[in-house]
Amino acid sequence: MISYDLILIPAFILSAVVGKKWRVKLDQKVISVIVMVLIATISAWGGNTIPLNEILTVLLLSTLYCVVTIAVTYAVGTAFVRGNSRRLKSINLSSLKYGGIVLIAWPIGFLLKSLTIPFDNLISGELLILIVLVGLTTSENISLKGLIRHGRNGLIASGISIIGSLISGILLSLFLDIRMPVSLTITLGMGWYTFTGPLIASATGSVTLGILGFIANFLREQLTFILVPIIPGDPRTLISIGGATTMDDTLAIYTSSLGSDSTLPALINGVVLTILIPILLPLIISF
Repeated sequence: MISYDLILIPAFILSAVVGKKWRVKLDQKVISVIVMVLIATISAWGGNTIPLNEILTVLLLSTLYCVVTIAVTYAVGTAFVRGNSRRLKSINLSSLKYGGIVLIAWPIGFLLKSLTIPFDNLISGELLILIVLVGLTTSENISLKGLIRHGRNGLIASGISIIGSLISGILLSLFLDIRMPVSLTITLGMGWYTFTGPLIASATGSVTLGILGFIANFLREQLTFILVPIIPGDPRTLISIGGATTMDDTLAIYTSSLGSDSTLPALINGVVLTILIPILLPLIISF
């Protein structure tokens, strides 16, 4: 379904242009609802499709992808930039609700095995809606003044995240004997699990690989909440760990733990990666 994947690129760009020109403002709750619905659909698809004897393997591989990607990204940032992080006053666990959705939807999908449900069409439609909404909201965060003032640190964080993800994808592909385009797509999803998982499943025709990409990036977001407040390092390195999630879900954790000065760099990092991911991943997975 490569033709569908390529639709996502112009859809994202067009929606971003529309949002910027007409200053479209959307309640973040709308996107949150779409994300939760998409997570539920993907998880139900996994429970409905993946054989029980493969679930443990998928979970282990997902955890390995997540841990290696974060570790390599942190190592890259530590090697090239220096600074001090701040401690967090309180931990925001609000996004853990997504984990609850996974735990509920997965067994529901398993119980519906006897039914013929067009999960692929449902996920494709939900993903397209999410892409359009993200394009509209991303445009609000782009301003020349903000980019000039804080753009450098945000771009450095983006560079660290991309390099770390590239190295991780290559190493894991060689170590696990997973096709290089698939491995790179998983790691370069950089936390955007609702995009990466469906894209891989759609492009490869493998729900197992799709769920692998989904869970690996979902865990990356969740571990960001846990690790950022407690590990040392330059703020740009810590921002890079969050990948594309630093513009929304994990933004609060950076503001709380690193101070308000980190808010715009984290936002810029997330925006840059959110713009690049829908363009790069469909091209990479098509090889």
